[in-house]
This record gives sequence, C-alpha cells and structure tokens, in this order.
Amino acid sequence: MKLEELLDLTLREVLEDYVAVNNLECGYYYGVFKGDDINRIFEEFNIEEDYPEAFHVENLINDELIVSFDEEIKDYNKLLKIMKNLGVSSKK
Repeated sequence: MKLEELLDLTLREVLEDYVAVNNLECGYYYGVFKGDDINRIFEEFNIEEDYPEAFHVENLINDELIVSFDEEIKDYNKLLKIMKNLGVSSKK
C-alpha cells in the first residue's frame, strides 16, 4: 500500500489503523505502519525497557487535533490575531 492510498480511507480509518514511527534520539523517520503491526512488535520485543527513544510511535494526525472532537473550528479572524501576536508583517 502506498501513502497516497490513505487518501481514499475515512479519517476514522486513518486515525485508528495507521501510525508513524520515528527515532527520537536521532530524528530518523522509519515510516508509516499499520497499528496492528506496531502492537505485535511491542508484544514481541522489549522496546520500552531496552531502547524506547529509538522507536517512537505517533498518530499520523497531530494529537492536539484529536484531543477534543467538540472543539470549535476557528475562523479567519482568529488567524489574523495569531499573525498579529506573532509579529508577522502583512504583505500589503
């Protein structure tokens, strides 16, 4: 399966079934894997005891986006406020 094929899945399928794995120690990105395969690896290997920073699993979608599904979608005015607070100058 290619990453492009994830675009044909529902958001729920992507969130529940796929994860990214990387090495926190050196920043190396191992790739995207099925969650079931990751669970199997954690059952078969002592990752958490031997070398947890070398095998870090994270959601494909930023955790902060999926913490609360009842959060309001922000509007353009909120983006303007963020730009102002960051001190980013306007192109106009």
